[in-house]
Amino acid sequence: MVHHKIIILCIQREILTGSRDPSQHEEVYRGILGLSLMRPIDNKMVCQLIPKFFKHFPQLAKRALEVYFDLCEDDDVAVRQEAIKGLPQLCGEIQEYTVLIARLLAKLLLKTDSGEVSIVSESLVSVIQWDPVSAIAVILDQIKKGSYKVLGSAKTFFNPVVNSNEYLIFFCKKILPKFMSFPGAKYGSESAIAILKLLTEVATYSDLKFIDDLIDEVFDVLTQFLPIPAKDEQDTYKRLQFPSVECLLYTMHHMMRSTPSYFLYKPDQLTDFRIRLLYLLRASHTYTKILEDVLKKKEKDEEDRAKIVTLKIISNIKILIKDFFRNPPSQKSLIVLSWLGIENPSAKRKATSADRTSKIFKGHYGQRVHRPRMFVPKVPKYLCNMYPPNIRLSRFDKWALDYVIKTE
Repeated sequence: MVHHKIIILCIQREILTGSRDPSQHEEVYRGILGLSLMRPIDNKMVCQLIPKFFKHFPQLAKRALEVYFDLCEDDDVAVRQEAIKGLPQLCGEIQEYTVLIARLLAKLLLKTDSGEVSIVSESLVSVIQWDPVSAIAVILDQIKKGSYKVLGSAKTFFNPVVNSNEYLIFFCKKILPKFMSFPGAKYGSESAIAILKLLTEVATYSDLKFIDDLIDEVFDVLTQFLPIPAKDEQDTYKRLQFPSVECLLYTMHHMMRSTPSYFLYKPDQLTDFRIRLLYLLRASHTYTKILEDVLKKKEKDEEDRAKIVTLKIISNIKILIKDFFRNPPSQKSLIVLSWLGIENPSAKRKATSADRTSKIFKGHYGQRVHRPRMFVPKVPKYLCNMYPPNIRLSRFDKWALDYVIKTE
């Protein structure tokens, strides 16, 4: 026996579909909204009709969203899935609701079981396509609050097929200037690191040219994680946020591929930057000796595995730093970021003759890898190019320079 409410829904659908101007049938659309929260088969049809005619009734938009959001959290799995699939269509019709819908999807992503995660993720990616700036802003807000699961959907969107130029501009102009004020950013909190990891994804798939102003924003944040040499150097490594440095140094290194002349007219800035990098090298060298003891253990616990990741982070940082000491600074080296289990997509582009001189760091820390000997002119000439002739090098500078010049 056919339930009478499904008949009513079919009649309402035919009225709206057959009308040249559906907006003239407000009572019909209002009736559809009033028939929600019934049997699953009825609710599934409501899920189809609300977004289909949503744009014709802006005066009922608030009520329609309330009903539709309830359907997205219905007890029946089939109803939930049908409603979630239709959410992006609401964004496409009226973009001002993107923030509300993206926020709901982020919420659903956290509480949804594994069987529905893919549907929620696909809908979130579609919302990002409709209104990227608003959607990414919501995602970053969720990350700041500690909701890292939403990061996976955002990262899915950033790939070689999708140009990330617009998102890189948004990150550099809207997020980075305020980044150090985010909770825990100075101390490398999980939410802060998650945001920086997303930045690396965005930068990897961007091909903007002449972006000195964007690199400035990355550089300003990076230098705040690079201390200047201090007299008291004991346990310096404990104060350094190596994961943050890896993300920012990689991002700057990658962005300079499109603007290799970034430091050309900034000799003082480059000199200061190199001094900070040398200090970081010395601290990381000390920390590496401490961490390497974990490699001798046959059985490793969670803490040991975290130390191995830190070793990989430090190794990546060292590789990138060497490029900044070439004259002029180059961007030849390729690395696999510490949190990636596969080869970095940026390394999959067609290799050039310059790329072939560099080897990608692979596998666990401690494996033997071949790395190119860094070309460095004779030390006196190198030092003259790097520092003004009237500057005397300290014992630390001499040690660090010697460390950089020598192959590991």
